[in-house]
Amino acid sequence: MPNTPNYPGRRAVRITARTVHLGAVIIIVGGAFWEHEPSGDWLAVLVLSGGIIMADDLYRRGEAYFRWVQFWGIALKLAAVGVGVAYPPLLLPSLAVAVILGSVVSHVPGSVRHRALWGENGPSEQGDGSGRGRKRREQAARRAGKGDRP
Repeated sequence: MPNTPNYPGRRAVRITARTVHLGAVIIIVGGAFWEHEPSGDWLAVLVLSGGIIMADDLYRRGEAYFRWVQFWGIALKLAAVGVGVAYPPLLLPSLAVAVILGSVVSHVPGSVRHRALWGENGPSEQGDGSGRGRKRREQAARRAGKGDRP
């Protein structure tokens, strides 16, 4: 997918949405820890900010996104939260599962996150046209060769 679409302000939108999303997670998990029911307002902020992040991924990656480990990790997070909302005694454990899944999926290498469960793999497996892998290899080669200079 070398030519994924972009738009002005994309980085700012993603950073803002992720920050708001994490803030809502912290407030909801903290409330659950202290045995307070999650506020509908904070749940709305959580869903809206997560929706913005997913919409950006879908815009940039298209329907292929639904085949990747990244999407299915998000689907499992939503299912875990749904269990907790439907059955309040399991809210805290289900939120913990969602946070752990989110952390794992966010921090595994892109080659895992973008691996397709069926069909073609995603950008980290194919090369997304950014040249990041090539740039890293070139930098490593330059660093390795620095000691050989006269």
